[in-house]
Amino acid sequence: MKVQSKDTLYFTLLLLAFILIIIIMSLGYDRETRLMPLLIGIPTFLLLALQILFQFYPNLQNQFEIDIFSPAGAGKEKNRAQEKSGSLLFPVALVFSYFILLLLAGFLVATPLYLLTFFRLQGKLSWLKCIFAAGIAWLLLYLVFSVGMNFILFEGLLFGGRL
Repeated sequence: MKVQSKDTLYFTLLLLAFILIIIIMSLGYDRETRLMPLLIGIPTFLLLALQILFQFYPNLQNQFEIDIFSPAGAGKEKNRAQEKSGSLLFPVALVFSYFILLLLAGFLVATPLYLLTFFRLQGKLSWLKCIFAAGIAWLLLYLVFSVGMNFILFEGLLFGGRL
């Protein structure tokens, strides 16, 4: 079998070993403490194993490429060409502004605004798709953390949050 990229394979194997160690170590924790490492570790382990499989069968990876915002894979070649030639200045500035907004307004406000901005300016998607994606992300963020885990996310300095 021919490997697509040895560097990627070695790095993925290293990450796989690291995640496996985290999973094994978390089994020694009490029931409530081990929940989060297992919830993150097991899916990460499975996805890394899938990535290793992709290194040996690159055509299999094409079956998993999904773009929910464009019809049936239209424009994949165009997006790859943009990724190779594009500047990193705008995405880095956008992430930096996300951190500032996060500090000022908190997770529940900053995350959907960041996603809305990113999808609109970087992804060049329609407003409807941007609002839909940002709304789904906000709903998941709220349901998982605020409702499901009863966890209070950072509210931002403007809304009474403290550092």
